[in-house]
Amino acid sequence: MKRVPMNRGATGRGATGRESTGLRTGRAARAGQYVALLAYLVFLAFPFVWLISTAFKPARELGSLHPTWIPNTPPSTTSGRRSTSSRCSRPPPTR
Repeated sequence: MKRVPMNRGATGRGATGRESTGLRTGRAARAGQYVALLAYLVFLAFPFVWLISTAFKPARELGSLHPTWIPNTPPSTTSGRRSTSSRCSRPPPTR
């Protein structure tokens, strides 16, 4: 019995020009991929959003049993009075 080669066309991918990988394709699959990607990005962004939110909270809100995303007091009042003296700062140069 003689073997007859399959018609692979010019691309070598079969008669239709597309390889079948067994994976679902289409709009529903693509939308599912984007939803999964969006969920993953929200999961990764959560610690950074929490870090920024916590940076503007006063000390009494940090230890609260019911955490809030947005501080109850405006950021200008949470920083307190700025101090010019610090252990890390150097004295101004004298001339």
